[in-house]
Amino acid sequence: MSGIVHAQGFDSITHPDDFSVQAGDEISITWVVTIDSVGSNPTYDVFRDGVKFISAFTWNLEGGEGTIIINPPTDLEPKIYNITIVVNDGLGNTISDEVWMTIIPASAPTNIWVYVAGGVILGLMLLIMTISRNRIAKKVETQM
Repeated sequence: MSGIVHAQGFDSITHPDDFSVQAGDEISITWVVTIDSVGSNPTYDVFRDGVKFISAFTWNLEGGEGTIIINPPTDLEPKIYNITIVVNDGLGNTISDEVWMTIIPASAPTNIWVYVAGGVILGLMLLIMTISRNRIAKKVETQM
């Protein structure tokens, strides 16, 4: 459920909804951060299941508000992952939020050409078997 989280030094950080995504598909997560007082170097880190995959990324705030958009990798094992963002205002204050990302298995490709090629190969095999059978039958007739 979407919401807003508050912490010292920060007005707020939005809380995006948890979501499911098919393995390999692209997805983005958006947070909007509002900071009371901003130091010279506000940064954020993003973690997946406790392992940092975006480190000390600096971004610009306009009027104390900034939008953070990340595209987490989804070519992962199907399961539920915790995505946590930790924002530092540059003055030592931090705020964090977490989102749960469920990776579901990718569906099998349904490329029509796979079926067409399979049908052509099967047809050629049947044709070869029929021709071979007819040749054997004629050979047996001529020997009688």
